[in-house]
Amino acid sequence: MELTTTGISGLDAQIGGFPRGSTILFLSEPCNATYIFAEQFASGGILKNEKVVYYSLERPTREIVDGIAGLESIGPEKAKSVECVDGYSAIMEPENKKQAKSQSRAQDALDFLSSAKMKGPCRLALESLSSIMMNGSESDAIALLQKIVFLTRRSGGVSLVMMTKGMHSTQFEYTAKHIVDGVLEIGIERRGFGIYPFIMITKMRGVIESTKMLLYKETERGLWLESTRRVF
Repeated sequence: MELTTTGISGLDAQIGGFPRGSTILFLSEPCNATYIFAEQFASGGILKNEKVVYYSLERPTREIVDGIAGLESIGPEKAKSVECVDGYSAIMEPENKKQAKSQSRAQDALDFLSSAKMKGPCRLALESLSSIMMNGSESDAIALLQKIVFLTRRSGGVSLVMMTKGMHSTQFEYTAKHIVDGVLEIGIERRGFGIYPFIMITKMRGVIESTKMLLYKETERGLWLESTRRVF
């Protein structure tokens, strides 16, 4: 199975990369690391000359591009190659409130995914499934996730779908984990007076012995992950 970079060298060293054709669910508590991870995921596609689409419902596209541009080996010019889809402005500053309420965010995303822009291999980051559900049902969000999985497998690209832990029902979370090809969770382990931020891999299709818990640090160049496996 062909692998492609995750965008984070420490994670690549641990699992070899994300399998092409896979959709990765990234579960996290609200924290800066979630967005940094997504920006590094996008930067990995830039460095591999992949088509990168970043569908944002939680931040202005300018903030996303600036974040990617600040990562190592990227810079402003390379960051401009990312196609940012601005769903955030439509939510926060709708030009026509009546029109804005006529269609769910899930349907807007489905319409985009069905457009010609998504033909062929693509690295897609969706920020996030939790925002999709703020004005839609769980069934709408699951239908969107299934569509992303189908298109990603068919095209041979790779997709990262973010979701906030604790915002949705247990059944919905487990259904989402079942549908996707890989699951990463970000959290904090507390031991004595120590606080250990970690990324845990609980599922990764096609990757042998992928289940791991890796410590990370936030740096000016993005997230740094240790290269050795830690046992708590």
